[in-house]
Amino acid sequence: MTISIRTLQTLMCSPGIGGRRGLRPLFWGKPGIGKTALVEGLARAMGADLITIIASIREPADFLGIPMPDGKGGMLYAAPTWANRANATAAQGKLVIVFIDELTTCPPAVQAALLRVINEGWVGDLQLHENVVFLAAANPPEIAAGGYDLPPPMANRFMHLQWHDPNAADFSEGILSDWADTTTAEAATKVMARIDSKHAVELAKAKGLVTGFLRSNSNKLISLPKEGSWDLNRAWPSPRTWDLTIATLAGGAANGLPETEIDDLIEGCIGRGVAGELRQYQAAADLPNPAKLLDAKDPSKVWQHNPERPDVTAAVLNSCAALITPKKADKRKERAETMWTIIGSVTKNAADVAVIAGRSVARAGLSSSPTARKVMLKMGPVMQAMGEI
Repeated sequence: MTISIRTLQTLMCSPGIGGRRGLRPLFWGKPGIGKTALVEGLARAMGADLITIIASIREPADFLGIPMPDGKGGMLYAAPTWANRANATAAQGKLVIVFIDELTTCPPAVQAALLRVINEGWVGDLQLHENVVFLAAANPPEIAAGGYDLPPPMANRFMHLQWHDPNAADFSEGILSDWADTTTAEAATKVMARIDSKHAVELAKAKGLVTGFLRSNSNKLISLPKEGSWDLNRAWPSPRTWDLTIATLAGGAANGLPETEIDDLIEGCIGRGVAGELRQYQAAADLPNPAKLLDAKDPSKVWQHNPERPDVTAAVLNSCAALITPKKADKRKERAETMWTIIGSVTKNAADVAVIAGRSVARAGLSSSPTARKVMLKMGPVMQAMGEI
């Protein structure tokens, strides 16, 4: 794929998973085609701090922490210099990009040490700031110097993107712009603010879409490729990468990426085949904007339950629940009241479809109104039969 500046900024600045920022891209490409140069140039143009780590020359302690006596008969694991620098800079309000280069030249012991760093942001006993984001680049192991395949646990932590070979025009533009098109690169703080301002609604829509799809395609939740297959070391669906898919859908939409570019990113999370199925489902389902549905004076004019498509109903209800359950959600109580009215209309002939959304809203403390209590009373037998209460 051709990766635009706006897409790169989306990957770095979008809220990710586990309360951390960034969508964890891993760029695959041949040596010498400009991956590292473009990342370095873009970081400068965005006003972000860049920390480049050549993983092949690092030791496991650079990621697990340096063991030291704690003075009480135990051990502590002190964070290395790069992690302390990242936290100090991020605490000043800057985006910090940790760029792990030459990942496939990284020995297995170091790859194992990186697992918790990438997934949870822990370096030894230090929790990295949420605005410390990770990018990685790799050459295919067959052409990397002393190359290693990525084990499935490591591969499944990244979004896998193929870096296209530049043509002469690309190369010329890169040289002239110092590998960053500064006419389109915006400050990281501006991009983060724009994405954050629209993220709540887009995240709710993405959660509804994915949960609705998986309701009717439950075998796609986990699909580990066969041992020895090429895609075992690339993108494949798991609960973790579905979580990353949701974050990618939300971040891409919030930053105004074209649908075709978002589709490419989703392929990098869960693989081409499943991403294509999700795309087809999204087009056929035609899901409403949950904010518009919950703010409508008459929700039935925006959307109505179709008994023949319980998966779509689940997607709609789940997206609405995802929008109102956060404690800082806008118009929380007003929208919750409308939500219970919608759930009530669905429970007349499909109470089981509404159970997950209803339970989520109730657990968020939004079930004290007369409308909510009336609906929950009707749902009670179904929830009890399903083991939900």
